[in-house]
Amino acid sequence: MLLGHTRNRRFGPGDAVVRAGERDQSLYLVLEGQLEVLADRGRRGHRRIASVGAGSVIGELSFFDGGARSALVRAVTPAVLAELSTSAGSWLTGCAPQCRPRRSPGSTDGRGADH
Repeated sequence: MLLGHTRNRRFGPGDAVVRAGERDQSLYLVLEGQLEVLADRGRRGHRRIASVGAGSVIGELSFFDGGARSALVRAVTPAVLAELSTSAGSWLTGCAPQCRPRRSPGSTDGRGADH
């Protein structure tokens, strides 16, 4: 059911999937490849905090709470990810309120961040 609401995205080695501080609300399921999750260390660059591969999910925090991305995630090898955006996730409207994505600040639907 979930994959029917996604689109496949391809990334090459070194390509950023998400960047810390961005307000993108897509959730990604890793179908193929290896990714690294990097924390920003300011002038000292980035520090790898995790490696993820097929079957992993990334971006779930921003997808559900509407907040900014907390880390840089980039491809280490060629990767294919299934992307679920909050607009494509409209099928979630029938689920319990706690699992519905929140709108990011500045949403134009007139509802607050809690809807």
